[in-house]
Amino acid sequence: MLLMAGAMGSTVGASARAPLLLQAQLQALNDHGYVAIKNWISNAQTDELMCDALAVRRFGGTYDCHIGDSAGGVGSVHDPSVRNSRMCTLYPPPSNSAGSVDVRARLTRIVDGLRRELQASSVLALPYLEPFQTELHYLLYPVGGHYKRHLDTGYKAHGWKLLGRQASDGGSLRGGRTRRVISFLIYLNRGWDQRNGGELRVFPPLAPDDPARTRQPTGRRELDDP
Repeated sequence: MLLMAGAMGSTVGASARAPLLLQAQLQALNDHGYVAIKNWISNAQTDELMCDALAVRRFGGTYDCHIGDSAGGVGSVHDPSVRNSRMCTLYPPPSNSAGSVDVRARLTRIVDGLRRELQASSVLALPYLEPFQTELHYLLYPVGGHYKRHLDTGYKAHGWKLLGRQASDGGSLRGGRTRRVISFLIYLNRGWDQRNGGELRVFPPLAPDDPARTRQPTGRRELDDP
């Protein structure tokens, strides 16, 4: 499931909370596999996150995005013809000297609240969402940046990853495994203009010939079931 959000006109100050999702939004997420939500966080929250992401970049805390089994690790490659952007992981966090620890802490609490809300939804009936398996990153796309059509959940083992040990080493130490259930994007582009480009294209699952759905990065959050 894919969720996309941001701020477009809200002026409430920065806080560690975001509005609860409406029942209709949860139903749309369940029915269509994605939902776009405007005005999910305030302008103040959007601005402070943008400032922090840029501060982390200036500090040297970002790296080129990779494609493959594990970003930057074994089996992954840097191929800007497929994916041209830079990333900073927030789990584990960047240096405390980069940007604002408080801003990132507020974001972490907001995302954890979203996880609990989605978990509690009887409409979605999701499997258990591990609180310490959340992946959170800043992504910075340059002019001309892109990420071609891809799956957030990989093909290998239907997206499942063993916990504790690689398959070549005999599998998991405790029989555990994990996979992505929810993907979400928070756009920080306040004042985005269509001439800037940068739309997100959402393709129906397992239907390569179906037309894509284009989502504009106009301050919204979108959630997707891979």
